[in-house]
Amino acid sequence: MTAPVLFIGAANMDILAQADSSAISGASNPAIVSQVPGGAALNAASIHSWCGGKSDLATVIGEDAAGAALRLALEERDIQLHAETALRTGTYVAVVQPDGELVIAASDMEGSEKATFDLPGGEWSWIYVDANLSASHISEITKESSAPVALASVSLAKVGRLKEALSKAFLLFTNRTEWEELCNGKLSVFRAISAASVVITNGAEAITVIEGDSQISLPVQSVEPVVNVIGAGDAIAGGTLYGLSCGLSLREAVGIGMGAAAAVLCSNGPYPDRSYSFD
Repeated sequence: MTAPVLFIGAANMDILAQADSSAISGASNPAIVSQVPGGAALNAASIHSWCGGKSDLATVIGEDAAGAALRLALEERDIQLHAETALRTGTYVAVVQPDGELVIAASDMEGSEKATFDLPGGEWSWIYVDANLSASHISEITKESSAPVALASVSLAKVGRLKEALSKAFLLFTNRTEWEELCNGKLSVFRAISAASVVITNGAEAITVIEGDSQISLPVQSVEPVVNVIGAGDAIAGGTLYGLSCGLSLREAVGIGMGAAAAVLCSNGPYPDRSYSFD
């Protein structure tokens, strides 16, 4: 078996409200509300484990009911937990349209942003770090790591936290909007700060994979119906790291990530429904 991947970053409780009909801003909207484990690092680790990899997760979990639920989910998914304890577990609240598209989301990740944990001991094939941590902590982890580091930009508001760490990173997971914010969408600007490969998602549009100065576009798998888009980007990361850990090329590994993302899009939450079998 290949060495495990260590995922570092957010684990929180997702509260998902899916509107019955097209959501109207400034008004009360009938919706179905569900609560599921989430967070970029937890989601990516879960997908990596679901694909067949061995996942470790370093995160912050509160001493509360939500924290207990996260610990149980991680045990069920066979993920080794390295937890820093906080008073409360982080929360992510999202409103989505009937077609699964995100309307707006709010994240309370104070625990992750204040985290100061050290790297757990062990041998890792990759270390994944998401931008829910502070910029200084991300940079410290990246500098200390003896394994290749993959960074995840998470959101438009947090992508700037990765800039200092990018000089030491091997891989970046981002989306088109965050890529524009990071380097004006220009590879030449990005190359001035990093030699990392890049995987850029763009919703239902093709994924861009950058290695060196080479760029390719990979069409995404069509999914009907889309239930929920939350966690699809994290699935790309988790599935891709599984493929890379198995010795696949980046292009081949992204194909694994796209298959995992399709499974998430078909599910009510960022983890595939039990009825979905990975092919």
